[in-house]
Amino acid sequence: MTTRERWARCAARLPPKDRAGDFILMDGVECLAASKRRWAMLCILLGLGLSSLGSAIVNIALPGISRSFASSEAATVWVVNAYQLSATVCLLPIASLAESLGLKRVYAAGLAIFVLASLGCAFAPTLPLLVSARLIQGAGAASVAVAGVAFVRVIYPDRMVSKGLALVALAAAIPGALGPTIAATILSVAKWPWLFLVNVPFGLVIPIFIAAAPSDVRVFRPLDLVGTALNALAFGLFVAGVGTLGIGDRRIATGAIAAGLACFGLFVRQQLQHPVPMLPFDLSEYLCSPYRCGRPSAAMQRKFSLMSPCRFYLKRGCIFRPWKQDFL
Repeated sequence: MTTRERWARCAARLPPKDRAGDFILMDGVECLAASKRRWAMLCILLGLGLSSLGSAIVNIALPGISRSFASSEAATVWVVNAYQLSATVCLLPIASLAESLGLKRVYAAGLAIFVLASLGCAFAPTLPLLVSARLIQGAGAASVAVAGVAFVRVIYPDRMVSKGLALVALAAAIPGALGPTIAATILSVAKWPWLFLVNVPFGLVIPIFIAAAPSDVRVFRPLDLVGTALNALAFGLFVAGVGTLGIGDRRIATGAIAAGLACFGLFVRQQLQHPVPMLPFDLSEYLCSPYRCGRPSAAMQRKFSLMSPCRFYLKRGCIFRPWKQDFL
C-alpha cells in the first residue's frame, strides 16, 4: 500500500470530530488534521520568510551601520557576508543532523536561535559582535530552511506535497524581493537596529509550531566530522573569497577561492568513499529525499551579498536615500 493510499484510508476512517481535531495513528501513519496542518504550515512559512528576509533586509542599512561603528566599508560588508557564509556552510551538516534529531526539533531550535541572534544583532555594541551575531543568525536560518522545506513532506500527504512546496517557494521569494522595500520603510522612521528587532515577535511561532506539528521519524546516523570540516573549509573559503574579491586584496581573495575549490575536491572525494554521504550524488535521491530539500537555497543566498558593496556607492557616490536605493 502506498503512502497516499494509507493517508486516504486513514482520513476515510476518521469520525467527523477527529478530522478537525488531533493526530490519529493508523496503520503506522500519523494523519494530520486539516486545521493543525494549516497551523503547522503557517509556522513553517513564517520561519522561511524570516530566513529569506534576513538575507535581503540588511543590505540597504550598511552605510548607516558603517557610520554607527566608524568602520570601513570592507569590514561592514561582513555583516551581510557573515550571514551568507554561515547559512551556506551549515546547510549540509544540518541536513545530516536533521535525520538523527528530527525535523521538528531542528526547525524549532533553528527558529529560536534566529530570534535570539536577532536580539544580539540589535544590541551589539561593536561591529565584531554584530558580525558574530549574524554568524549565529545564519546558522539558525540554515536550520529553518532545511527542516522547514523538508517538513512539507511530513505534514502533507503525497497528493498535496506540490501545493506545500509551491507555498514554500512563495514564502522564500516574496520576502527576498520585498526585503529592500521593508528595510527602506523601517529606516525611514527608525534606526538600523530595528531591522533585527522586527524579528523578535515571531518567536511566538515556536510554541505554536511545537503544539501543531507532528513528530517525524528519526533515523540515527553519526555526524561525519571529517566531511563537516571539509564542507566548512570548501564553502567557507570560497564564499569568503568571493565576498572579498571586489573590496579587498585580490590576491588574498583569489587564493581563498582556489583553496576553497581544492577543499571542495577533497570533500567530494571523501564523500564518494563514505557509506552515507552528505552530498547527494544520486540525482533521484536528491529529488526524493526530504532532508536535502533545503540545500539548493545556498546558491540563491549568494546574490544578496554580491550586491552589498553597491549600497555604499549608491549612498555616498550617488547620494541616494534608502527608498531610492530600493527602487534600483
